[in-house]
Amino acid sequence: WLASYSKRLVDGDVHSHHLKQLFGWLDTMSVNDVSLQLRMMSKTFQLVKGGLADDDENLKQDVFVSLCQKYSSEVGRMYHILNKVESDYDMNVISSCLHGSSWLWMGDGFVSSDHIAYTSSINAQPYLFTVPPDLACFRNLLSAFNIRTTFGS
Repeated sequence: WLASYSKRLVDGDVHSHHLKQLFGWLDTMSVNDVSLQLRMMSKTFQLVKGGLADDDENLKQDVFVSLCQKYSSEVGRMYHILNKVESDYDMNVISSCLHGSSWLWMGDGFVSSDHIAYTSSINAQPYLFTVPPDLACFRNLLSAFNIRTTFGS
């Protein structure tokens, strides 16, 4: 999941250490690859969400809930990696990759950083969102995008 957009995938388990080393699967993921993966997961989520069949509403809801659960765990891993970035250069790489895209996971979809604030006196979803508690711990990452403290008038 961390690199399925930018790296090749293999259908099956690879046990050879030498083969993993040859393909670079033991290397640390670059912040560019992780950022790009996050951006593309957002786009893919929108396509999958829009493509769920309307035939069986219960099945559609079950698939959607399962998809959201998987995304929640994987997106959290990506945020954790990106939040550990300390260099200005790497933070600029992340910012340039995610700028203008909906990359903040709200549990059932993605929103862009200009539609979110740490607090809000009103519930304005689906237009404006507050930072959920599970995202608040990634303050280093969020600070690179100048997330508002509150929505102003």
